[in-house]
Amino acid sequence: MYNYGSLSLPLSILDKMAKELDIRWETLNYTARFARPAFALWGQGGKIMEGLYDALSNYGVNLANIQFTPTLPNATTPLLTIGVTNTGTLKFAYDRLEYSFSNFTTDFFQSLPGLFSRLSQWLRDAVPKFQFASHEFQYFTHCYLKTGQTEEFLASVNARTFRNAGLSIGHGSVFHHTLPEKKWETQLIIDRSTSLPNALFLSLNIAAHGDINYEDFLRDARAYFASMLQELDLALTELSES
Repeated sequence: MYNYGSLSLPLSILDKMAKELDIRWETLNYTARFARPAFALWGQGGKIMEGLYDALSNYGVNLANIQFTPTLPNATTPLLTIGVTNTGTLKFAYDRLEYSFSNFTTDFFQSLPGLFSRLSQWLRDAVPKFQFASHEFQYFTHCYLKTGQTEEFLASVNARTFRNAGLSIGHGSVFHHTLPEKKWETQLIIDRSTSLPNALFLSLNIAAHGDINYEDFLRDARAYFASMLQELDLALTELSES
C-alpha cells in the first residue's frame, strides 16, 4: 500500500489491467540551490575536498575519483566533479550541488537520502546560517511496454492529429501541477523515446522550495509518480519496492 498524503494506493497498481513497463535506461538528476552563495568556502579547496570526501566515503570514493576545474570562467562554474561508483557524478559549485546518477540499483537509490543528508549537514556546519533555496529533482526513463504498442498508448494519452502532417507514430504530452501544501511544482512528460526504437520516454520533474527531509521527500515522490502512472494504466514494478 502506498500512502501519499490522504491518498492510499493499493498494490493493484500492478494488476493485470495495467501495462507493465520494462526499464532500459533511467536517470535521476538533482540540483540543490543555495539561498546565498557559500562565501565562507571561497578559497577553501582543502576544506571542500575533505567535506565531500568524508560524505562519500561509503561509496569508495578516493582521490582518483575527484577532478578539479583548473580555471573558472565565472563564479558559478562547478569547482569539483566527483565520480560516485559507476553510477554518476556529484558537482560542487559555490551556489549549488549537482547530482546525476544513471542505471542505479535499488540499494543505491535507498542510500541516497543518507548521502544527501550528510552533504547538507556538512554545509550547515561549514557555512554560517546556511539555507537551501530550492531542490530540483528530475527522474526520467526510456522503457518498453511489455504488452501493447507505443503508438496506441500515446494516442490514448493525446489523440490529437494533424490532417497534413503524415502518418502519426505517436506524440507526447506535458502535464504541469502544483501542490501548495508541499511547496512542490511538478512536470510529467510522456513521449516517444528518441533513444530507443518504439520505446516510451517518461520524465517526472519536481521543484521543492525551502528545506526538505530527504527520506520523506523521496518516499512521497515515488508514491506521487506511482499514482500518476496508475491513472495512465501503467505499472512500474520498482515503485512497489519499499
